[in-house]
Amino acid sequence: MDDLPEKQLVFGKGGGMSGAVDTYILLENGQLFHSNSITKETEELENIGKKEAENCFAKLDSLSIADMDFNHPGNMYYFLEEINGAEIRRITWGSENHEISEEYKEFYNQLRTSIK
Repeated sequence: MDDLPEKQLVFGKGGGMSGAVDTYILLENGQLFHSNSITKETEELENIGKKEAENCFAKLDSLSIADMDFNHPGNMYYFLEEINGAEIRRITWGSENHEISEEYKEFYNQLRTSIK
């Protein structure tokens, strides 16, 4: 995990009764990793394929989360993160009082369904 490429798409969810955070890291080559904040374990999941990964990174670029300032977690929260070297851009949603655009929710759901 210490030798991952500089460009990563990170997404996940956390909160609830346990406070656990499930984090997924997608790389441009299609490699996918999962970590859990309670078990502290990281595992490599089934590769989603380079083409699908490229589509995900292209969609992330089109969403321009670097231009957003959206940090409104709720009891359960969801996040999308774009890492490019030292630059980390993150949006977090889940608060009932601050709705995020449907396109971000749809992209998050698309990422979740790509996990096999």
